[in-house]
Amino acid sequence: MEKGEILEARIEDYTAEGQGVARVEGRVVFVPNAIAGELCRVRIEKVGKTWASGKMTELLERSPHRIDRDCPVAKLCGGCDFRHMDYVEECRLKSERVRQALNRIGGENLEKMPILPAPTCEGYRNKAQFQVRLVDGHVAAGLYKPDSHDLVDMQECAVQMPQTMHVMRTMVKLIEKLNIPVYDEEHNSGIIKTLAVRESWTTGELQLTII
Repeated sequence: MEKGEILEARIEDYTAEGQGVARVEGRVVFVPNAIAGELCRVRIEKVGKTWASGKMTELLERSPHRIDRDCPVAKLCGGCDFRHMDYVEECRLKSERVRQALNRIGGENLEKMPILPAPTCEGYRNKAQFQVRLVDGHVAAGLYKPDSHDLVDMQECAVQMPQTMHVMRTMVKLIEKLNIPVYDEEHNSGIIKTLAVRESWTTGELQLTII
């Protein structure tokens, strides 16, 4: 197995972070955005002694649990690990990870692990840390792309509470209007680096921390 090689892989399981797991040529291969049961072609990007990781280039057999992402930045920002699958499969994989951990580490012998589903998958996160940078000459705020410091300018987010995003976008406009220098990673300069927002489910109050 070599870097850049394209291989066919059947996804068998998941990591704790939701990456698909396949076994090819005696190695465990980690494939982001893949769902158990799917057959896909994978371009190998990293190779270790017993493992490899790659990127799906073609989906040959689609899981019935795969759904179209309903958020315009879900595939880019790295904030949602499970947005490509339905909530039934997400609950199943989380339940299975807990069951395996309790059996392996806790010495239990559980056949099933009941799980209490969340009442909604939309607008539930009440905390976020948005990085602030200049993108194409304008102030932008959002999350990094996976495994990088490339900022995704987030105008909206399907899982954050709505007022969190409103506060963040308002701050971006103010920073640009007042011409406040934002963090420059290359030169380690600037004043505002991060906007941290918390929102209370109980009272509706918001807390903004400027870093």
